[in-house]
Amino acid sequence: MNAKDDESLRRILNYPPRGIGDTTFDKITSLALETEKSFWEVIINASSLDLGLNKGTLARLAGFAALIQDFRSRVDEYSAYEIAMHIASVTGILKELHNDKSPEALSRHENIEALNKSIGEFVIQIRMKD
Repeated sequence: MNAKDDESLRRILNYPPRGIGDTTFDKITSLALETEKSFWEVIINASSLDLGLNKGTLARLAGFAALIQDFRSRVDEYSAYEIAMHIASVTGILKELHNDKSPEALSRHENIEALNKSIGEFVIQIRMKD
């Protein structure tokens, strides 16, 4: 939600994998620092900036930006639980972790499910108070 939170954006830009690698991120970082813009500002304007990226990478950045903008657009209409479940579904995070049978992936999958459950319980509590 915070367009200036570069660290959080760094963590989600290519997870789950969406073909936006370290080289692309390095170019985004360099331009952001050079122009004093946030990573988000560089990403949403990537097609009009001189990042030296090919059309495929620009398309992947545009797809990522559209995904984040979709999530943001739901804030006023949907509950936090509905948004969290939508994000987990659309990004494929739960599916990827479910398919990865490593102990770390299993733990992450359980953590996301627990987080979503807690968000759902929080939403119920808030609604009961209203």
